[in-house]
Amino acid sequence: MDSFNNQHQLINNFQDPSSRISSQSVVSLESSNQSGIDYSRDSSLLSISRVEGNKGSSGSGAPLVFVFGQNSYGELGLGDVQERSIPSQVRFFDELNVMQIAAGNEHIAVLTRSGDVLTVGFNGSGQLGHGNNKSISTPKKVDSLKNIRITQISSANGCENLALISQDGKLYTCGYNNYGQLGHGTQSNLSTPTLVQALKDTQVTNVSCSYYHSVIVTQDLRQLNKQTTSVYSVGRNDNGQLGQEHTCHEITPKIIRGLSNRQVIQTACGLHHSVFVTMHGEVFSCGFNDNGQLGHSDTRSRNTPVFIESLKNKFIVQAACGYYHTIVRRDTGEIYAFGRNDKGQLGIETNGQALVSPKQIQEFLSVSNIFNSGNQNIGQNAMEEAMIMQGLAESNNLNNQQPAVQYVGKKVNIAKIACGCYHSIALCESGQLFTFGRGNHGQLGHGNTEDQKLPKQVATLHDKKVIDIAGGFYHTIVLVKQKKKKGISQLSTDMKKIINEPSRADVTFIVEGRPLHAHRCILFVRCKNIEEKIRQSSRRSDDRDKIRWGINHPNHVIMEITEVKYKAFLALIEYLYTDNIKSFKSNQNDDIFEIEHLLDLLKLSHEFRVDKLRKLCQDAIEPSISLDNCTIILKKVSEIGVQAEDLKKMAINFILLHYQSVMKMDSFYDLPNHLIKEVNLEAASYGVRVLLNNRNDNNNN
Repeated sequence: MDSFNNQHQLINNFQDPSSRISSQSVVSLESSNQSGIDYSRDSSLLSISRVEGNKGSSGSGAPLVFVFGQNSYGELGLGDVQERSIPSQVRFFDELNVMQIAAGNEHIAVLTRSGDVLTVGFNGSGQLGHGNNKSISTPKKVDSLKNIRITQISSANGCENLALISQDGKLYTCGYNNYGQLGHGTQSNLSTPTLVQALKDTQVTNVSCSYYHSVIVTQDLRQLNKQTTSVYSVGRNDNGQLGQEHTCHEITPKIIRGLSNRQVIQTACGLHHSVFVTMHGEVFSCGFNDNGQLGHSDTRSRNTPVFIESLKNKFIVQAACGYYHTIVRRDTGEIYAFGRNDKGQLGIETNGQALVSPKQIQEFLSVSNIFNSGNQNIGQNAMEEAMIMQGLAESNNLNNQQPAVQYVGKKVNIAKIACGCYHSIALCESGQLFTFGRGNHGQLGHGNTEDQKLPKQVATLHDKKVIDIAGGFYHTIVLVKQKKKKGISQLSTDMKKIINEPSRADVTFIVEGRPLHAHRCILFVRCKNIEEKIRQSSRRSDDRDKIRWGINHPNHVIMEITEVKYKAFLALIEYLYTDNIKSFKSNQNDDIFEIEHLLDLLKLSHEFRVDKLRKLCQDAIEPSISLDNCTIILKKVSEIGVQAEDLKKMAINFILLHYQSVMKMDSFYDLPNHLIKEVNLEAASYGVRVLLNNRNDNNNN
């Protein structure tokens, strides 16, 4: 492709690669044969809809994928090449339970909870991993990974490659490889994910990649408490971006000696620079520095990682890089930016001038997440920070108009950051999304193609809780927690009336000394396991029972239920009769479940093998996880076992996201030792600061 080759030439000359998308390279459906994009669709693919308030839910409870921005090669996965300037739901992913997302140079990748990887978009270098160079506009599973359980995917801003980490810590890569950035000791492109042999004897925990180079973090899990890590780099190095103290390219991963004993947990790559975050909150950088993207108060490039002095004592937990800019996030939720700012990608007004030193984005100190996502999972303190939407007009049209934003002065804590080539994305703890920077293809999601110099909320996602973000070349992908709306049928209402009604009941459960009357015919149809327990453990009612409990059925039986709370068992029966658990809603708020009772009900659903109820409980518990209950939830679901594995992972992820706060809680150290160790193992894999407290060591003794 001529435009593809032209882009490489432009990037090599450090010019803006935006010229790749010209009038000749933007294709349409009518010219799909010329573009080489496959527009064939699966017959089950649903029509694509834009965000329309609460519409568009799949009903399954699985996270939803929304995309916006450039779509010249079908990279949005919507089955066409029309760009979107407001978020559009990719319905192809609705039932796949997507848990992780990534975006590169005109392609996206998603990882499902079952370990499948799906990709879509431009494939000129084989970056989609399908064994060919054919671009596609409908997502497709990477079949060569069917026997490999992938746990982490990586692609970034403008790169044409894909990096994948398996459950056993192996690294697989594919795509563009002119500088050996895939790490296979060659400079040939690969169209199928291939094991990086040079690292096969290590445990890879983190990988980041850009157009020409990659950075990999490995760990010796035999020394988990010591948090021993090694950092490798590979690929182009003419500006010292590999941190190897020279400027020679490397086609096989080499250890960065300058980071020995630094305990690096997370990395990020710009076009020609690299950033490293340690478990102690330190930030190091190296590489090209023409716009101050290294953060060292000058524009001098470095060929070895150098500590960013101005971020000392800030305790940075995450870094993200665009082509020529860098953003970092503190553990307290503030973010700092530095580097190129001609498109507003730093979120700071500088009249287009670059910043050579980190500067805090002040906008998040005085602009609140105006729109309420309707989710209650962020705890009381964070809820106080969330402001109720004011003056929101609906945005359910197709002309890319969106509601006006009314700002409220309140601090916003940022939970995650991401960068495209020239735009930036910030995710609030409350699930609200802000974007800023270049908007030429609608990648900011504001309904236009204008640049945005200051952070602005993506208003059309106001009623959604965003849980993950990724930035591509000129496009953005976000993962949204689905808010399920389920109406109560008349049948459910009528069935509820006969719950605990003794006159026609033929079984009475005695729970905490209280009767709960039910009907065996209904229980038999809805839960054969509970009927079997009745046969095994019940007794015939006698005259005293009939007098005491007001029962009169001739074949009535009594069953004692021990070690179960009455309210939880009542909710189990209610679900079997009505298919919902409305009785567990808080009296103060119809959208909030009482977490303590839900955990009891979750355990009951496991004991009686009511799988749908178990899933319903998990979906209700997940948005209720907070600092007040995260350790309790983790302990309870761990006792249930594999049936609650998904919820266990969610609890651990919440703890990792709020690690410093959790480390101050006594309840964390009250957890069983194996859970504490598991949390720290996950922390090592995903780049969260981990320091085992001495109290835990004493407990082990």
